[in-house]
Amino acid sequence: MQVYTPYLTSPVGGEIFNVGFVQITWTPSPDLTDDEYDTGEVTYEIEYTDNYVGELTNWFVLKRRIPSTESSYLWNAGKMIKSKTVRLRI
Repeated sequence: MQVYTPYLTSPVGGEIFNVGFVQITWTPSPDLTDDEYDTGEVTYEIEYTDNYVGELTNWFVLKRRIPSTESSYLWNAGKMIKSKTVRLRI
């Protein structure tokens, strides 16, 4: 099975966010091209945690089935995050 890994470009760490929106951006996997693969079948999922502890981390889904043609997501973080150990993954 081929894994298509996008690269997170924002946020990248150290940012401080207040109540409101966070723009999450990424670049698509360089291994994913229209010539080789049916990119319509590839989707991304964004997850976050507010308590990163390595392999034992519990992740929560922000958005599922993001088409591979998209490269950003506007997250309304609201008041739900109150931690200095927040992590995102795609």
